[in-house]
Amino acid sequence: MIQKRMTQSERQKQIVGEAMKIINREGYAAFTTRRLARQIGISEPAIYRHFASKDEIIISIISKMDDLWLELDLLLQDIDDIEEKFCTFIMMHFRYIENNPDILAVLFADEYIRLNKAVREHLYRVTDKRFNFLNELIEKIIESNMTKGINPKALAIIIVGAIRTTALNWRNANYSYSLVEMGEDICINLANMILCNKK
Repeated sequence: MIQKRMTQSERQKQIVGEAMKIINREGYAAFTTRRLARQIGISEPAIYRHFASKDEIIISIISKMDDLWLELDLLLQDIDDIEEKFCTFIMMHFRYIENNPDILAVLFADEYIRLNKAVREHLYRVTDKRFNFLNELIEKIIESNMTKGINPKALAIIIVGAIRTTALNWRNANYSYSLVEMGEDICINLANMILCNKK
């Protein structure tokens, strides 16, 4: 049986997906174009027909995080309640990570990202949108509930850190429990922390 030839878009998606698996499961040291080509079953030059460099592949992985933002943005537009928006924002991140665990390859690639300017700048563009949205959302919650003693930017940093740490613990536990259920507990506690400090 003749196998159907992949389109360029399908092949690029496959390359990015396999790269994520290698990085998340074996680390960046294992991520070479030779290793990637062998895993996919194509030649190394074939990789370079789709991506000019390893950095381009990493940037494409980071761009997948924008899929979450687009989905989240559409969902949040239909929610009027600020507190519901807050919890939805947090829970969508946990659900996305649970459904796409290999995206953690990017979340914990600090050293690689720090040393690669193009990758670093692209990641900041993607993550800054969400951080700024979260910061503004917290400001609105504080204003509407007359909450005292909370710095919105500091709390946004805590929330982002909580998502990262929870996801890392989940990966280190070999995905042996529900990340979403853990996320729900975190979300409830964060919401209570904000709402209990009323003036």
